[in-house]
Amino acid sequence: MRRRNRIQPYVSDDTHRKLRAYATAQALTESAVAEAAIREFVDRQPIDEELVLLRLDTVSQSLAQLRNDIDIVSHAVGYIARFVFYTAPATRAPDAARRSEDLYEILLSYVGERLQVGTRLEHEVRRAITKKAGTPAQNAQGRAVGGRDERR
Repeated sequence: MRRRNRIQPYVSDDTHRKLRAYATAQALTESAVAEAAIREFVDRQPIDEELVLLRLDTVSQSLAQLRNDIDIVSHAVGYIARFVFYTAPATRAPDAARRSEDLYEILLSYVGERLQVGTRLEHEVRRAITKKAGTPAQNAQGRAVGGRDERR
């Protein structure tokens, strides 16, 4: 038989009635119910740590999603700049609106391809910086930067 310590907590009449009714319904002693409740209450602190870790994990996931969104925006901005340099006409053409729509579709397609491949704008910027001076930079399709986009 295990050693048990006696404690004498004071509870209100209402709480005592509820304790007695619960213990009777569960075929337990009042002491057993009180001990289980106290144990659950005391053991709750590690659960709080787990809750904090769970919330931190949620924050980490949100930050990862935010990073992904920022990557998408940076890809789009980078490729928009590239498309503007490649394709900006010197004068306003009569079919400029249709051409703009076509270029926009090409831009979306290109950004999507780059995201699927996993190429990041940061990587492309670092690669461009490390290239030797005097050699024309190449875009992802192998065309020289400053040349015209062949897909238009």
